[in-house]
Amino acid sequence: MTNNLLIGLVAAAIAEAEIAAQGLRDTVIPAWPPARRTFPQDIARRLERAEIFEGAFADDLGTFLGSLAAKIKSEMYIGWEADENHNRGGYEVLYADEETHALIRCANDLQSAREAITAVLYGVRAMRVADELLDA
Repeated sequence: MTNNLLIGLVAAAIAEAEIAAQGLRDTVIPAWPPARRTFPQDIARRLERAEIFEGAFADDLGTFLGSLAAKIKSEMYIGWEADENHNRGGYEVLYADEETHALIRCANDLQSAREAITAVLYGVRAMRVADELLDA
């Protein structure tokens, strides 16, 4: 891991964080009940300020993604699509309204940001361990 590679990972994570923060502000937070907006607002603020390179933030983001996934799941429903050419006469289809599709896109952006942040954290850890091995 070189410094330039780490800088590239950090830049990618910051870009992903900006995209995710915008989705939180525009889509997710307005869809949340007012009493439950504090946590996603805090995450959006930390994403916007790039206060993201610590393990606790990645954990917080994972926790919020779990809540968001539960909300998305609760707003989707299963339907049946009849198809005379299908061996069972049709198949199940997941249906969601446009707002739910927007939440899904935001969840994907948040997951991408979390993965990029985790890559940076592992990169820093790898550099630290490599330095310790070289010093031994």
